Amino acid sequence: DGGPESNYSNNQDVTLTIYPATADGIIMVTFQSFLTEQGWDYLDIYDGTTINAPRVGVFTGGNNPGMLSATNPDGALTFHFHSDYGVNESGWEAYVENLGLPGNPPTSIARVHSGTTATRTPWFALDGRRLAKKPTAKGVYLYNGRRIIIK
Repeated sequence: DGGPESNYSNNQDVTLTIYPATADGIIMVTFQSFLTEQGWDYLDIYDGTTINAPRVGVFTGGNNPGMLSATNPDGALTFHFHSDYGVNESGWEAYVENLGLPGNPPTSIARVHSGTTATRTPWFALDGRRLAKKPTAKGVYLYNGRRIIIK
């Protein structure tokens, strides 16, 4: 549904929370594009792990959120995307980074877009590639914003 290849669908209500991949991490999101139906379709962004966290803003139309970083102790950001029954636009696309403590380089987590759903949490390789399924090979992976080691 939606994503880089098509517009988002009608009647979407999707909540996605992105956690840092490391205990000392902070999520930073940089929006590459943003376009929704002005006033009707919108993206709420919250500084925390739920929609009860402080709201960073409500973004609609071409009001691109730009670059945002979490300021809460969990280092997480929560996104709630809503579309009505009418006009569909291209939605949004953003790059997500895990910022570590000073002196630690950022770790790329993923590219997310308005078609990213919370119904099935994807697995990611450490280089940011989305995996088709749970990996079986030994290694370190990202799942639900956390580092997972498969031995």
